Amino acid sequence: MKSTKDNLYNRYWELALDRIHKNHDKCFSKVKSTNGTQKNGYFGINHFSLACLINQKSAIVGVYLSKPEKEKVTNKAAFDYLFTHKDEIENDLGATVNWHRNSNEVSSKVTIILDNVSIENKDDWEKMSRFHADWIRKFYDVIVPYLVHFMN
Repeated sequence: MKSTKDNLYNRYWELALDRIHKNHDKCFSKVKSTNGTQKNGYFGINHFSLACLINQKSAIVGVYLSKPEKEKVTNKAAFDYLFTHKDEIENDLGATVNWHRNSNEVSSKVTIILDNVSIENKDDWEKMSRFHADWIRKFYDVIVPYLVHFMN
């Protein structure tokens, strides 16, 4: 039997994924609404993904560079390549984003956060789902081409 929290997540993802699919159906086309705090969409580079996260304090969109341990160097090199284009990327996005190289960890990521919203407040869901859909599209359009270029 599903918990109340699982049902809450599932209902939110139904709304958010419907909006994401309408706004940008490339990397989230096979993602279904289920419970959980994170949904990942893939764009053709193994272990690199776009992600939407939800919690009690915020909504997050990110590009995750998470090849396995033996390829950790690729994660760091891809992150460093993106970071050399930080000003261009942020200019094209129209926002300052969070850069997490995580030198002592395997993965790296670039994120943007919508604070002061909660999965537990249904009045926030509209704002959160618009944020997820809009920023997934922006990250795909702006950041993914740099990663494709780097990997080729």
